[in-house]
Amino acid sequence: MRQSPLFGRIALSMLLVASVAGGCARNDRVSAGAVSGASGEAIDAARWSESPVSAALDAMGEDTRRFHAHVMALSSEFFEGRAPGTRGGDLAQDYIAFYYQRAGLEPAFTMDGQPSFKQPFNVSGDVIVKEAGLAWASGSKTVELKPEEGFNVLGISGTGEVEGGLVFAGYSIADGPDGYTSFPPHGEDLKGKVVMILRFEPMTAEGRSRWQDVSGWTHNASLLPKINAAIDRGAAGVILVGTPGADDDRATRLESAARTRWGRPVGVPVAMMSVEAAEALLKSADAQGRSLKELRQLADEKETAGPIALNATATLRAAVDTQQIPTANVGAVLRGRGALADEYVVLGAHYDHLGYGHFGSRARNPEGIIHPGADDNASGTSGLLMLAEDLHREYEALPAGAEARSILFLAFGAEESGLNGSRFFTENPPFSITQVKAMINMDMIGRLRENSFEIGGVGTGEGFEEFVTPIFQSSGMTIKPTRGGQGPSDHASFYAKDIPVLFLFTGLHDQYHTPDDVGSTLNFGGGAQIAALAGDLATAIARRPEAFTFKSTGTASRQGAVRGVSVRLGIAPGSYADDLPGVMVGDVYDGTSAALAGIQKGDRLIRWGGEELPDVGAMMERLAAHKPGDVVEIVVVREGQEIPIKVTMQARQGRQ
Repeated sequence: MRQSPLFGRIALSMLLVASVAGGCARNDRVSAGAVSGASGEAIDAARWSESPVSAALDAMGEDTRRFHAHVMALSSEFFEGRAPGTRGGDLAQDYIAFYYQRAGLEPAFTMDGQPSFKQPFNVSGDVIVKEAGLAWASGSKTVELKPEEGFNVLGISGTGEVEGGLVFAGYSIADGPDGYTSFPPHGEDLKGKVVMILRFEPMTAEGRSRWQDVSGWTHNASLLPKINAAIDRGAAGVILVGTPGADDDRATRLESAARTRWGRPVGVPVAMMSVEAAEALLKSADAQGRSLKELRQLADEKETAGPIALNATATLRAAVDTQQIPTANVGAVLRGRGALADEYVVLGAHYDHLGYGHFGSRARNPEGIIHPGADDNASGTSGLLMLAEDLHREYEALPAGAEARSILFLAFGAEESGLNGSRFFTENPPFSITQVKAMINMDMIGRLRENSFEIGGVGTGEGFEEFVTPIFQSSGMTIKPTRGGQGPSDHASFYAKDIPVLFLFTGLHDQYHTPDDVGSTLNFGGGAQIAALAGDLATAIARRPEAFTFKSTGTASRQGAVRGVSVRLGIAPGSYADDLPGVMVGDVYDGTSAALAGIQKGDRLIRWGGEELPDVGAMMERLAAHKPGDVVEIVVVREGQEIPIKVTMQARQGRQ
């Protein structure tokens, strides 16, 4: 089959990148004659040697060239942003495994009884709507709505088909302030009915909440409790509609399945009907011919908030499934020596990124645009691949009788969606997790500025700081050590298992989680130097006769500020072992927004400002929308009870 010119350019680019990354190892350079023979054309050596590209590569030095080559490869369009479950993500796994094998490392895992560099696991992905139907009949009139125009099945929907009389149940709030309820004792029976409910909560004439003074909505506006309140009273199906007149961008928005995935299905079909379709329905079905806004105004008042039977029946059909996305960690072992060989030092970096921007992006209108993730985290992955080669050579040169721990190189998958890969590894290690004596994490090491950067975790082991400080001092860089061992990267999964950790990180920046995080913005020499320091730390810890004893710090490594995220909540995410919606709180840091508000370790954050909070990515999007001093209501689940908590947002460190 004829290849397109674009494919040819990509293939040629990858060939050139591979020649630098894979063919120019120390003492193993490819000759000019070999390159000439491969291309079939003579190369004008004089012209090439005088070119700016040649001069720049020569000036880099060998380590910097290798780091540059890996970063440019992994952040190229060929890898499509390296999102889990995508072609680009799978290719990134193969790329990493290739260089592990080339460096002479052993596979860390087994698959189907055979050694493997990959540790497969699944993460929850998109909601797939397999069937969708919504029709209503009133008198002699029958209307069948079209998906994505008149209605959408929601991601929380159960699977099934129901037919029943239509009932309008206002805001579907069971127990609101001041005795407000949508379900008075002698109200309309909902058993077997298809129940239409409004978004948000009772509002003023200006379209704002009657139940709080600050902007936004209380926890009573949350969608999942509304839906469950109707189901608990016998509803066979639920239809959500927008709320005309609400002072909210979502007032008339038709939600999709993807935006309403909040955990387990509720057990009955659930859809959202467009405001236009609802108005047409009410015109035929309401005995008094009232509009949706007029019915909303009745629901705003406690005395008229009860259900209203409509002169119509509805048929609602839904079949919903949640896609399981396959991905993998990629790991390799550099076997140790002597009595320490059964203990491990982990060198880690996540390789995944945001793909085409369908989740986690900070850019406006990001969907469909490749997010290269050069700094986050092609940089850390490149450092890992450099060290696979370098440390293998160092171990081979160890004198006879020398003892050293094994070094486990781990490239984690699905970090961006909640530290999934590292957490999966620590819960499913190929050996006892107690054999891991330290973990060093490289996440975003490509933006060294003024020859200075942070290393977190120096307080996570007894005597750790005293041991690593001389290594820091010999690096030629200015290291800013912090004691905390938690934070939003993969080292937190190891810290949670009582393992001393170090976190190498050059700070956030304006291009973070945008399509502009490209290779040309990186300090390649700085990244190579930081990777070399990580290698020095790993080998020093590996050869120390005694393992470090874990020490809890109770604080997180400080994160640099990024434009657009000016506040900090102050929690470390906890376990994601189940499929419950929300964000588990693994720890709360002293003096932060969360701590001052009373959020506790073990809480599960489920709603934020009246909107469902499905996962960590959604939490980061909410944080980006706030400024210091904002007050937001966060609902947590604690010991089975939902508790609303008012949180005043504190400035992120380094911000005013």
